[in-house]
Amino acid sequence: MNASSPASASRSDGPGIPRWIPAIAALSALASTGIYLHRAGNYFFGDDFELLADAYRGVTLWEPVSAHLRPLVRLWFELLALWPSAPFGHLASLGLHAGVSLIVAWFVRSVGQSPRVAATAGLLFYGSFLANEAVYWISAIGVILCVGFSLLALIADLKGRTWAALGMLVTASLAYELWIVVPFLMLLRRERPLWTRVPPFALLALHAVLYLQVIDRGTSAYGGLSLTDLPVRMSLYIYRLASPLLGFPEVWMALAIVGLVVALLAVREFRFAAALYLLSTGLFAFSSKISSRFYYVPALAMILMLLVLATLGRGPRQLRFLGLAGVCWLALISPVINYLDGVDYARLATMHREIAEGVQPSLDGWQPGDRHEVVTRFGSEAMAGFTRELRGRPKLIFLREGAIAGLVHAEDLVSVSLGPRGLRAEPVRDCRDSRMEIGAGREVAWHCLEVWEASAGEYR
Repeated sequence: MNASSPASASRSDGPGIPRWIPAIAALSALASTGIYLHRAGNYFFGDDFELLADAYRGVTLWEPVSAHLRPLVRLWFELLALWPSAPFGHLASLGLHAGVSLIVAWFVRSVGQSPRVAATAGLLFYGSFLANEAVYWISAIGVILCVGFSLLALIADLKGRTWAALGMLVTASLAYELWIVVPFLMLLRRERPLWTRVPPFALLALHAVLYLQVIDRGTSAYGGLSLTDLPVRMSLYIYRLASPLLGFPEVWMALAIVGLVVALLAVREFRFAAALYLLSTGLFAFSSKISSRFYYVPALAMILMLLVLATLGRGPRQLRFLGLAGVCWLALISPVINYLDGVDYARLATMHREIAEGVQPSLDGWQPGDRHEVVTRFGSEAMAGFTRELRGRPKLIFLREGAIAGLVHAEDLVSVSLGPRGLRAEPVRDCRDSRMEIGAGREVAWHCLEVWEASAGEYR
């Protein structure tokens, strides 16, 4: 997928793809839509509780999310707090993902590919199982927003609109860190004046200073880079495309995969997609754990590589057949994995729902100014059974120390439960009212919570 192709080109340099390919991609996308809509009734889980609770507490939009500055994510949860419905959040994520898929098709068309190839790219990306956590998990909204605005920046750059591209990049930078690969991708279009590359890299430098000096956690937030693990971390995405339910590739296989992608940089047609893959997976290699949401951009890169292979106008015919086979495989397997992953995420959401519904009756009488003692006796044993019984892909589940079942902190759960009543919970030292015990067994954590008026909708 040659990012330096003129935007006015009307067709690809290759032979194109058969008419039945976009039809298969459309059927796959339709099947995935049905699966997503069926799972839209899932409850909140994971960071959803913390971010929604922070919205009720009136946390500033510029407060880091973990070690990352993501004001658009906080703004999204401020808006969600005005209508605290998990199904609404999931449907909104699906709608935004569909919008990004349209932008993918627009981008592919802008680099000179045919409408058929562009439509296939958008449909494959929309239905791809590799991107499904961003739809199933509301907290992954930052990835969707970042990719959407990053692609708009690339489209603006293709059209010669330097400052519009910079504006899109600024917006992308407020959502997720993936945008930092875009200035390097822009370098591939060498016919643009050199001065147009200065603003994106100036923004990148400002971003780096902000993280290293202000937030002061830098790239170590997810464990840091390991050179010995680098090939496996960077090759895992392609490996999982071919074998979604398996574990990790052998080191020799990982080296071969990464070496092949690096070699593709020398081929003009593959250069953009290979660079996108290497830059995004290289960035994620700073994490010792590969979360499912990390697949969102590598999924796009792999789809672009498959489509370049399927439309290649030179080389052995077998290469084109390999690309078409890869496209068909992705279209056929995606609804299956989306369904299996949906079962896992539904089980995880149900565990959170059962905890929330279990404490709700005890919260009905809580009023502003009350101080209540909360004792958690629900350990993380249930999560062991969950991880042993996964139906879909391997999943990274973060256990929170001192949290109920290792899943949700008591103050976040109480704030989310009280939020629709216009209330929130804040930790204090002294309790004077009731005592609530969650679960049975040994004491896992003790909290003293005071009830306050909520601050949802106060944008700061």
